[in-house]
Amino acid sequence: VDPLIGVRWLWKMGADWTLVLRGDIGGLQIGSDFSWHTLGVVEWKPFQYVSFIGGYRALGMDYEDGSIQSSDYFNFDATIHGPVLGVNFSW
Repeated sequence: VDPLIGVRWLWKMGADWTLVLRGDIGGLQIGSDFSWHTLGVVEWKPFQYVSFIGGYRALGMDYEDGSIQSSDYFNFDATIHGPVLGVNFSW
């Protein structure tokens, strides 16, 4: 379990278009050593309950558990990023 601090910003660009930016950081040596996440998407809502999103997302995590000298040592330090496409249903 990690503590998490984040922000989200929405900008209504038009009647059917919204820009969404969000980011967070976590871990802080409690669960993982450090983690972060950023997301930027454009949302198009042509229907009342359905919208389509497209953008870019990046995630980073630094996690370590166990002792280097033992056989149960686990270390995960990675950054992944790429495009995001989706459909959002709301009611």
